[in-house]
Amino acid sequence: MRVLVETGLAGLVLFVWAMARLTVAALAAVRKRGTPLRSAVRVAFAGTMVAYLLMSLTSNLISQPAVQWYFWSIMALAIYPTDPADPESIAAG
Repeated sequence: MRVLVETGLAGLVLFVWAMARLTVAALAAVRKRGTPLRSAVRVAFAGTMVAYLLMSLTSNLISQPAVQWYFWSIMALAIYPTDPADPESIAAG
């Protein structure tokens, strides 16, 4: 409700859309194979996604830069193939 009140209907729609897309990305990332470190980062992102969604029910996390910094950083590490030993990054070129 806070997102709706503070950002309006358009903000709520975009927030729900972004969270749905990130949830799908987290589930897809966990299902991928990779190095043990890469898998751990992906599981950490899935856990962070669940926590972010639950915390969003009671507070507006958009206005908390410290939470945003950690959430988006772990998301980037989980989704972007940066590990040279990871078969995905070798295939990507």
